[in-house]
Amino acid sequence: MDLSSPRFILFGFVVIVLNYLLSAKYRTAFLLFFSFLFIGYYSLMSAVAVLFLSVVNYAVSHRINRILYRSSILFNVVVVLLCGYIGQNSQGVSFTISDLSFNAVSYTHLTLPTMCV
Repeated sequence: MDLSSPRFILFGFVVIVLNYLLSAKYRTAFLLFFSFLFIGYYSLMSAVAVLFLSVVNYAVSHRINRILYRSSILFNVVVVLLCGYIGQNSQGVSFTISDLSFNAVSYTHLTLPTMCV
């Protein structure tokens, strides 16, 4: 669903209106459901990954300490990177330094506005 498509705009409008019509007691569950629905519309595998991360983060948040907190952040970053890279690479996960590219950019063509005195 393209973010500028009429379908997304209608989806967002309906969700926002229904969210304000619901009582505060049900808003969190409502937004959670429609968030997963939106992600699932894009990719079912992404929805499963987000659901898994949500459950893990919810469980970690109840027993938080410094080591567990840092481990949870690292776990989230690794999962997001792996899911993003696996989606682009259909042959599995292979990452080397040569996959990174750094391009030198010249900014000599840019000039600052000056005032003639």
